[in-house]
Amino acid sequence: MVFSIGNNKICYAKATFLKFIASLSQLNCLKNMKTRALTLTLLASIVFTSCKKETENKLVKYYSTHQISLAQSELYVYKTGFSGDEEGGNVTIQGKNHVLSEVTRDDLSEIVYQYQPKPDFVGKDTVQFMIESGWNGVNGYDKNYYHNFYFEIE
Repeated sequence: MVFSIGNNKICYAKATFLKFIASLSQLNCLKNMKTRALTLTLLASIVFTSCKKETENKLVKYYSTHQISLAQSELYVYKTGFSGDEEGGNVTIQGKNHVLSEVTRDDLSEIVYQYQPKPDFVGKDTVQFMIESGWNGVNGYDKNYYHNFYFEIE
């Protein structure tokens, strides 16, 4: 459970602890500064370690659609513009009529998608790939970019 005090969000245990500290000054047994400091340190360590940090991964999904016309056996390369070390990509819906359909990195470490239809194939093929970006170090990525490709092979 989370409470707000001003602009700060704190858990229930912390809020209760802060109220308890305010009432401690009225107790005669805690008038000695050493005793008060030791008691408050002990209580603080118990209460604050019991509060679970509530972090929320707010995943944002972006979608784009690409209509691509290709000749038979033509290689198509899509440069994504993403080149970070912690960014990654993978094919989420694989086409059915290809000899090459993969997410990889080029010589400059940019994430690229490559597609090449089968040599004798004429018709339509569909592929979706996703790029994960915005690694936050705790809950994973916070942005997914989905690219939907509709290939027309002539």
